[in-house]
Amino acid sequence: MDELLSIDSDDVGRFLQRWYGTARSVSDVHLEAIFYAPAELVEWHTAAALVGGPVAFQDRPVTPQDLAPGSCGMLEFWAENQNGCFWAVGLTDDTLQVFSRKAGGSDWTGTGEVLRDFLLHCTVRGAVSGC
Repeated sequence: MDELLSIDSDDVGRFLQRWYGTARSVSDVHLEAIFYAPAELVEWHTAAALVGGPVAFQDRPVTPQDLAPGSCGMLEFWAENQNGCFWAVGLTDDTLQVFSRKAGGSDWTGTGEVLRDFLLHCTVRGAVSGC
């Protein structure tokens, strides 16, 4: 499980394949709705779709068809299971730092993680909690 120690571009896909196996072909994945989303997010949704079943059991990804940038340029991509907290990236931020905010709040706070790391950490957490 080297992907957990030194994160790179295909680590989520490799982790999911090792944990769940692969049930579908890439032609079954429909991500047209997120053409403006960062590549890391598209890759995550593709890898998750290939599993053929749920990969998040508590906090969850925003579905591709529901991804839409907010008025401040933030793209909410993950939600806490009771919609109490949301995570987003700025679409103009080349580093793809992840920010969070509480439900009803307007201020985004940095998490200290970049999108690729955040997605892998949430994926591993989801796999473990789904056991």
